[in-house]
Amino acid sequence: MKQIIFLISVLCGFSAYSAEVTKKLKKSKKIVISEGKNNGFTKDSEACVYDDEDTEVYCGTIQKAKKTKSLMKVKKRKVFKKIKKGMTVKLKNADGAVTQTADASGATSTEPKGATNFKLGYILTPLTPSVYNVISYLDPDGNTVNTLWDADRVSSLSLLGFGAEFGFGIFGSKAAVGVRMREYKGFTIKANYTGDRSLYAETTLNASATGFYFDFNYLILDYGSMSLDFGNGLDIDSAALTMTTDQKSDSSEESVRIYEASSTATTISLRTNININFYFDPIGVQAGTSLLIPLTASVSDSITATDSQIDTNLGGGVTAEDDVRQAIGHDKGSIGLEMFFSAYFAF
Repeated sequence: MKQIIFLISVLCGFSAYSAEVTKKLKKSKKIVISEGKNNGFTKDSEACVYDDEDTEVYCGTIQKAKKTKSLMKVKKRKVFKKIKKGMTVKLKNADGAVTQTADASGATSTEPKGATNFKLGYILTPLTPSVYNVISYLDPDGNTVNTLWDADRVSSLSLLGFGAEFGFGIFGSKAAVGVRMREYKGFTIKANYTGDRSLYAETTLNASATGFYFDFNYLILDYGSMSLDFGNGLDIDSAALTMTTDQKSDSSEESVRIYEASSTATTISLRTNININFYFDPIGVQAGTSLLIPLTASVSDSITATDSQIDTNLGGGVTAEDDVRQAIGHDKGSIGLEMFFSAYFAF
């Protein structure tokens, strides 16, 4: 019967991850399996023992695994007695089906849930967890005004980002810790003075961010070489912003720095993840989307107004520094959206 099953698997273009019972440890009711981490028999992965008629005798969890062998405990002594040396042991995936591996014909395989992996990839962030306003200078022309700034738009887009992630199995599910960096789109805005039209103020804003996150993917839908992961996590993002405003002239190359500011917003968010994986033992590719719900943000800044005449143009007791701080509005956003496209190696 075993020969027939083997022949069918070859004709179908794949072979199952299978091993044999090589030893029985009577006192501890444990069995030694002839395969280990090298062939997917990792700790906490599920496996089943089959007799010569390919009838399932017992299913359990791998308790301990080395590179070329593993150990599984059998709970009931009556079942333990039924297991014989030489019986076949096969891995199971999340749906209870026998896990498959690639052979020379090029068929793909299922990544064991307990396998560790390392990912590197590109990050696109349509909505960043922290935001700031893109501002331009408003010349008061000697008048007392409530603000010297015009908020043109909100910056919440990052087209350039990179990340690294380490994944591992836990409680029969998947977990991951990751780090990332991203650059926000930069802005340079020029605004003419009201009185002397040859003068203008040039404001430049640049921002970048680094982050750390932890994900726990508790729902895994396995379809052989493809799988879908669903989970939640915690995200910490630190976005650093710099702003300068220089007074310049069309008639000369001289410039006067009138504002200089830096701000850092550290945002803590909840993550909800959906990942699609394609696995080609031992490498794979992943496309993932994370929805971020910002919970809180801690903002620290340093603002310098170098033109001594600025304060006299602001009413309501507002200082030049407070005016810039309120205009920039560096804080947590209402929602974040991140996309991670990566390649990974499972081991």
